[in-house]
Amino acid sequence: MAEQLLPQALYLSNMRKAVKIRERTPEDIFKPTNGIIYHFKTMHRYTLEMFRTCQFCPQFREIIHKALIDRSVQASLESQKKLNWC
Repeated sequence: MAEQLLPQALYLSNMRKAVKIRERTPEDIFKPTNGIIYHFKTMHRYTLEMFRTCQFCPQFREIIHKALIDRSVQASLESQKKLNWC
């Protein structure tokens, strides 16, 4: 039987960090009374939630991406490890 090199779930890769995140997350989540978008209090100023673009045709999707995403800035921030584009 082959040895499993990767954990089954991401949290299993570092249990100590997973526990810290689970402890801190509930108190950091902001739940608006008149909205549906929850966000982290500590990250709200720097976090953007983009609408799903998969509902549009590929040509229109490309127009939206070109208008909203500056690829050179994205590449620069990613190379400096200041942006995690997941």
